[in-house]
Amino acid sequence: MNKHFYLLILGLLLNFNFSIAQTLSVSNNDLGQPAVYTFTYTTSQAIGTGTNTPNVFFLGLPSGYPSISQIVSGGANLNPYVTFKVNGVTYPCNTSFGSVGGAWASGIQLSTSGGTSGVAIPAGAQIQIIVSGLIKNPSTIGTYNFSWRTAQGSGAAIQNFSAPITFTSTLSTGETRKAAKKISLYPNPSQDFIKLSGLSTKEKFEIYNVEGRNVLSGNISQNEVINIEKLNNGGYILKLSNGKTFKFIKK
Repeated sequence: MNKHFYLLILGLLLNFNFSIAQTLSVSNNDLGQPAVYTFTYTTSQAIGTGTNTPNVFFLGLPSGYPSISQIVSGGANLNPYVTFKVNGVTYPCNTSFGSVGGAWASGIQLSTSGGTSGVAIPAGAQIQIIVSGLIKNPSTIGTYNFSWRTAQGSGAAIQNFSAPITFTSTLSTGETRKAAKKISLYPNPSQDFIKLSGLSTKEKFEIYNVEGRNVLSGNISQNEVINIEKLNNGGYILKLSNGKTFKFIKK
Protein backbone atom coordinates (compact mmCIF):
# COMPACT_ATOMS: atom_id res chain seq x y z
CA MET A 1 0.00 0.00 0.00
CA ASN A 2 1.26 3.51 -0.80
CA LYS A 3 1.68 6.30 1.73
CA HIS A 4 -1.44 8.12 0.49
CA PHE A 5 -3.55 5.11 1.48
CA TYR A 6 -1.91 5.01 4.92
CA LEU A 7 -2.66 8.72 5.37
CA LEU A 8 -6.28 8.12 4.37
CA ILE A 9 -6.65 5.31 6.92
CA LEU A 10 -4.98 7.44 9.60
CA GLY A 11 -7.35 10.31 8.88
CA LEU A 12 -10.38 8.03 9.10
CA LEU A 13 -9.17 6.63 12.42
CA LEU A 14 -8.57 10.10 13.84
CA ASN A 15 -12.02 11.25 12.77
CA PHE A 16 -13.54 8.10 14.28
CA ASN A 17 -11.77 8.77 17.59
CA PHE A 18 -13.08 12.33 17.63
CA SER A 19 -16.63 11.12 17.00
CA ILE A 20 -16.65 8.70 19.95
CA ALA A 21 -14.49 10.72 22.35
CA GLN A 22 -17.12 11.50 24.96
CA THR A 23 -17.98 10.06 28.36
CA LEU A 24 -20.39 10.95 31.16
CA SER A 25 -20.06 9.86 34.77
CA VAL A 26 -22.34 10.46 37.78
CA SER A 27 -21.19 10.52 41.41
CA ASN A 28 -24.16 8.46 42.61
CA ASN A 29 -27.16 6.64 41.17
CA ASP A 30 -29.62 7.45 43.95
CA LEU A 31 -32.99 8.29 42.43
CA GLY A 32 -34.16 11.85 43.02
CA GLN A 33 -30.91 12.91 44.70
CA PRO A 34 -28.37 15.62 43.75
CA ALA A 35 -25.26 14.30 42.01
CA VAL A 36 -22.02 15.50 40.44
CA TYR A 37 -22.08 15.08 36.64
CA THR A 38 -18.75 14.93 34.77
CA PHE A 39 -18.79 15.43 30.99
CA THR A 40 -15.55 14.58 29.15
CA TYR A 41 -15.17 15.09 25.42
CA THR A 42 -12.61 15.85 22.70
CA THR A 43 -13.05 18.67 20.20
CA SER A 44 -12.27 17.88 16.57
CA GLN A 45 -11.49 21.52 15.76
CA ALA A 46 -10.33 24.72 17.39
CA ILE A 47 -13.04 26.33 19.51
CA GLY A 48 -13.34 29.19 21.99
CA THR A 49 -11.76 32.63 21.73
CA GLY A 50 -10.66 33.63 18.23
CA THR A 51 -12.93 31.13 16.47
CA ASN A 52 -16.52 31.15 15.24
CA THR A 53 -17.35 28.55 17.92
CA PRO A 54 -17.47 30.36 21.28
CA ASN A 55 -19.87 27.88 22.89
CA VAL A 56 -17.64 25.20 24.39
CA PHE A 57 -20.50 23.47 26.26
CA PHE A 58 -24.20 23.63 25.42
CA LEU A 59 -26.29 21.05 27.33
CA GLY A 60 -29.99 20.26 27.29
CA LEU A 61 -31.33 17.93 29.99
CA PRO A 62 -32.99 14.69 28.80
CA SER A 63 -36.76 14.35 28.94
CA GLY A 64 -37.86 13.10 32.37
CA TYR A 65 -35.12 14.92 34.30
CA PRO A 66 -36.08 17.39 37.04
CA SER A 67 -35.41 21.06 36.36
CA ILE A 68 -32.01 22.58 37.10
CA SER A 69 -32.00 23.31 40.83
CA GLN A 70 -30.24 26.68 40.62
CA ILE A 71 -30.96 29.22 37.90
CA VAL A 72 -27.71 31.07 37.08
CA SER A 73 -27.64 34.18 34.89
CA GLY A 74 -24.43 34.58 32.86
CA GLY A 75 -21.57 32.15 32.35
CA ALA A 76 -19.40 34.14 34.75
CA ASN A 77 -21.75 33.17 37.61
CA LEU A 78 -21.33 29.43 36.99
CA ASN A 79 -18.04 29.35 38.90
CA PRO A 80 -19.45 27.86 42.16
CA TYR A 81 -21.19 25.10 40.21
CA VAL A 82 -19.05 24.31 37.16
CA THR A 83 -15.39 23.28 36.95
CA PHE A 84 -14.03 23.75 33.42
CA LYS A 85 -10.82 21.99 32.33
CA VAL A 86 -8.88 21.90 29.05
CA ASN A 87 -6.25 19.12 28.84
CA GLY A 88 -6.29 18.95 32.65
CA VAL A 89 -5.84 22.70 33.20
CA THR A 90 -8.65 24.38 35.17
CA TYR A 91 -10.07 27.72 33.98
CA PRO A 92 -12.41 29.65 36.29
CA CYS A 93 -15.81 30.56 34.90
CA ASN A 94 -15.40 34.31 35.39
CA THR A 95 -15.51 37.47 33.30
CA SER A 96 -12.04 36.84 31.84
CA PHE A 97 -13.28 33.50 30.49
CA GLY A 98 -16.67 34.69 29.26
CA SER A 99 -19.90 36.27 30.37
CA VAL A 100 -22.41 34.47 28.11
CA GLY A 101 -24.36 31.44 29.24
CA GLY A 102 -25.53 30.25 32.64
CA ALA A 103 -28.06 27.67 33.76
CA TRP A 104 -31.80 27.63 33.19
CA ALA A 105 -34.55 25.11 33.96
CA SER A 106 -33.52 22.63 31.28
CA GLY A 107 -29.94 23.39 30.31
CA ILE A 108 -26.46 24.80 30.87
CA GLN A 109 -24.38 26.98 28.52
CA LEU A 110 -20.71 27.94 28.85
CA SER A 111 -19.25 30.33 26.26
CA THR A 112 -16.08 32.37 25.76
CA SER A 113 -18.08 35.13 24.09
CA GLY A 114 -17.70 38.44 25.90
CA GLY A 115 -14.61 37.42 27.86
CA THR A 116 -11.89 39.97 28.49
CA SER A 117 -9.22 37.40 27.62
CA GLY A 118 -11.04 34.13 27.03
CA VAL A 119 -9.61 30.70 26.26
CA ALA A 120 -8.41 29.47 22.86
CA ILE A 121 -8.87 25.69 22.66
CA PRO A 122 -6.96 23.78 19.94
CA ALA A 123 -8.32 20.90 17.89
CA GLY A 124 -7.85 17.58 19.66
CA ALA A 125 -8.07 19.09 23.16
CA GLN A 126 -9.84 17.15 25.89
CA ILE A 127 -12.50 19.18 27.68
CA GLN A 128 -13.96 18.28 31.06
CA ILE A 129 -17.03 19.94 32.54
CA ILE A 130 -17.78 19.00 36.18
CA VAL A 131 -21.26 20.13 37.26
CA SER A 132 -22.05 20.13 40.99
CA GLY A 133 -25.12 21.52 42.76
CA LEU A 134 -27.20 21.99 39.61
CA ILE A 135 -28.40 18.60 38.36
CA LYS A 136 -30.58 16.21 40.35
CA ASN A 137 -31.06 12.57 39.36
CA PRO A 138 -34.48 11.54 37.97
CA SER A 139 -37.00 9.91 40.30
CA THR A 140 -37.89 7.17 37.81
CA ILE A 141 -35.70 4.23 36.79
CA GLY A 142 -34.67 4.00 33.14
CA THR A 143 -32.00 5.03 30.63
CA TYR A 144 -31.61 8.73 29.88
CA ASN A 145 -29.58 9.99 26.94
CA PHE A 146 -27.62 13.20 27.54
CA SER A 147 -26.79 15.35 24.51
CA TRP A 148 -24.47 18.35 24.44
CA ARG A 149 -22.53 20.24 21.78
CA THR A 150 -19.97 22.84 20.86
CA ALA A 151 -21.69 25.60 18.93
CA GLN A 152 -21.49 28.88 17.09
CA GLY A 153 -22.67 32.09 18.72
CA SER A 154 -26.08 31.51 17.14
CA GLY A 155 -26.32 28.14 18.89
CA ALA A 156 -25.86 26.16 15.66
CA ALA A 157 -24.07 22.91 16.45
CA ILE A 158 -20.44 22.39 15.41
CA GLN A 159 -19.87 19.04 17.12
CA ASN A 160 -22.47 16.89 18.86
CA PHE A 161 -21.83 14.57 21.80
CA SER A 162 -24.07 12.12 23.63
CA ALA A 163 -23.89 9.50 26.38
CA PRO A 164 -26.52 7.41 28.21
CA ILE A 165 -27.01 7.12 31.97
CA THR A 166 -29.03 4.21 33.39
CA PHE A 167 -30.78 4.22 36.76
CA THR A 168 -32.04 0.98 38.27
CA SER A 169 -33.80 0.00 41.50
CA THR A 170 -32.49 -3.46 42.40
CA LEU A 171 -31.58 -3.12 46.09
CA SER A 172 -32.06 -6.20 48.22
CA THR A 173 -33.67 -5.91 51.66
CA GLY A 174 -30.24 -5.84 53.31
CA GLU A 175 -28.96 -3.21 50.89
CA THR A 176 -32.07 -1.09 51.48
CA ARG A 177 -31.47 -1.14 55.24
CA LYS A 178 -27.84 -0.26 54.69
CA ALA A 179 -28.81 2.61 52.41
CA ALA A 180 -31.24 3.91 55.04
CA LYS A 181 -28.29 4.31 57.42
CA LYS A 182 -26.19 6.10 54.84
CA ILE A 183 -24.41 9.29 55.91
CA SER A 184 -25.47 12.37 53.96
CA LEU A 185 -24.38 16.02 53.88
CA TYR A 186 -26.80 18.95 53.81
CA PRO A 187 -27.68 21.66 52.92
CA ASN A 188 -25.84 21.70 49.63
CA PRO A 189 -25.16 24.35 48.37
CA SER A 190 -24.84 26.32 51.62
CA GLN A 191 -23.81 29.83 52.64
CA ASP A 192 -23.04 29.41 56.33
CA PHE A 193 -23.03 25.82 57.66
CA ILE A 194 -23.28 22.15 56.73
CA LYS A 195 -24.45 19.14 58.75
CA LEU A 196 -24.04 15.38 58.46
CA SER A 197 -26.94 13.01 59.08
CA GLY A 198 -26.56 9.30 59.77
CA LEU A 199 -23.48 9.56 62.01
CA SER A 200 -23.38 6.95 64.77
CA THR A 201 -20.10 8.11 66.34
CA LYS A 202 -18.01 11.29 66.46
CA GLU A 203 -15.85 11.52 63.35
CA LYS A 204 -12.79 13.59 62.50
CA PHE A 205 -13.28 15.63 59.34
CA GLU A 206 -11.06 17.49 56.89
CA ILE A 207 -12.21 19.90 54.17
CA TYR A 208 -10.18 20.45 50.99
CA ASN A 209 -10.61 23.03 48.23
CA VAL A 210 -10.47 22.18 44.51
CA GLU A 211 -6.69 22.68 44.56
CA GLY A 212 -6.33 19.92 47.17
CA ARG A 213 -5.41 22.27 50.05
CA ASN A 214 -6.76 21.53 53.54
CA VAL A 215 -8.80 24.59 54.55
CA LEU A 216 -10.68 23.31 57.63
CA SER A 217 -10.60 20.35 60.03
CA GLY A 218 -12.16 19.23 63.29
CA ASN A 219 -14.61 16.73 64.77
CA ILE A 220 -18.30 16.30 64.03
CA SER A 221 -21.16 14.34 65.63
CA GLN A 222 -24.80 13.80 64.71
CA ASN A 223 -26.80 17.08 64.78
CA GLU A 224 -23.66 19.25 65.06
CA VAL A 225 -22.84 21.84 62.40
CA ILE A 226 -19.64 22.80 60.56
CA ASN A 227 -19.36 26.55 60.11
CA ILE A 228 -18.22 27.38 56.55
CA GLU A 229 -18.99 31.13 56.54
CA LYS A 230 -15.31 32.06 56.21
CA LEU A 231 -14.64 29.76 53.24
CA ASN A 232 -14.45 31.30 49.78
CA ASN A 233 -17.31 30.54 47.41
CA GLY A 234 -16.72 27.43 45.33
CA GLY A 235 -16.52 23.64 45.45
CA TYR A 236 -15.06 21.62 48.34
CA ILE A 237 -14.52 18.01 49.42
CA LEU A 238 -15.21 16.89 53.00
CA LYS A 239 -13.38 13.74 54.09
CA LEU A 240 -14.27 11.76 57.23
CA SER A 241 -11.91 9.59 59.24
CA ASN A 242 -14.04 6.56 58.28
CA GLY A 243 -13.00 7.11 54.64
CA LYS A 244 -16.26 8.59 53.35
CA THR A 245 -16.05 11.74 51.21
CA PHE A 246 -18.63 14.33 50.20
CA LYS A 247 -18.60 17.17 47.68
CA PHE A 248 -20.36 20.42 48.51
CA ILE A 249 -20.72 23.99 47.28
CA LYS A 250 -20.11 27.11 49.39
CA LYS A 251 -22.07 29.98 47.83
